[in-house]
Amino acid sequence: MLRVLTLFTPLIVVITFVGCTPRKVAVSGEQKPDTLQVEQPNEEPPTPSEKVAPQEEEEEEYPALPEGYKRILGFRVHVFKGSYEEAKRVMRELKATTPLKVHLVKDPPYYEVEVGDFLTRDMAESVMKILLMKGYPESIVVETLVETR
Repeated sequence: MLRVLTLFTPLIVVITFVGCTPRKVAVSGEQKPDTLQVEQPNEEPPTPSEKVAPQEEEEEEYPALPEGYKRILGFRVHVFKGSYEEAKRVMRELKATTPLKVHLVKDPPYYEVEVGDFLTRDMAESVMKILLMKGYPESIVVETLVETR
């Protein structure tokens, strides 16, 4: 939840996020200009005795990995976003022209096609430049979970 606090002498707007740790805010007017006041959030965190509604179990977001593989934060090249049929067509084209792994990612109501599993942004950017030259104008580097050994 976002809360906006406005002070009128002089006009200062402070944006805070409820539930964040307190932060120091410069306050002018009656106090000295170098004085800082700590702003405390109004809402208390839930106590352990309060019951929290259990979340419904969702389908597994990622399929199981082959033995010896793991998922870590890395980079892929996003190539296309559209309908399932168009995404499958782009995926087939890319599989025929590149030795890299091509991923079909569901992002309802669309499907995305992403290429590669890169550990560094530099590697992903070099592949992105090649894909841009090959005629994939939507190519952009995205940070996501990648599969690696």
